[in-house]
Amino acid sequence: MRFSLLVVLISCSSFLQAQTYYSLAEAMRSPEKVEVLILSKKKYKAFPEEILQFKNLRVLDLSKNKIQYLPEEISSLANLEELILNRNDIRALPKDLGKMPKLTKLDLWSNYVDELPASFHGNNTLKRLDMRGIVVTPDKQAAIRQMLPNTEVLFSKSCNCH
Repeated sequence: MRFSLLVVLISCSSFLQAQTYYSLAEAMRSPEKVEVLILSKKKYKAFPEEILQFKNLRVLDLSKNKIQYLPEEISSLANLEELILNRNDIRALPKDLGKMPKLTKLDLWSNYVDELPASFHGNNTLKRLDMRGIVVTPDKQAAIRQMLPNTEVLFSKSCNCH
């Protein structure tokens, strides 16, 4: 028990010690140092391709923008642990996103993604998937849960709106 608590505390402290960047221009000055990048509410309509240079990136927050798609190359961010994309206009995910080796949290809340690429099938690293605010049919919800049996998957309550 003590060992588990120590591991959790060390993990949390490493996130707290990581330098957080709130501007792409600032992050571009030291791309090798970027571990946490918060670009929420920046009015981006497209994914900033410069982000792909941040090979040590662990947390990426692009929430509350107008991004419609993610490039396939996002999967090259091998150290990414948290991808926060809520309140965008994303309709589909890159086919290899589920192969990201360290991705533990994916926040898609209030986008238009109602299914996941096949690469998520059997993914054991993803611990939390937030798909609230997205109309996902009960059949698709069941398929996603079956695809990710070890993941906490959050959906909004279904409605019989049709």
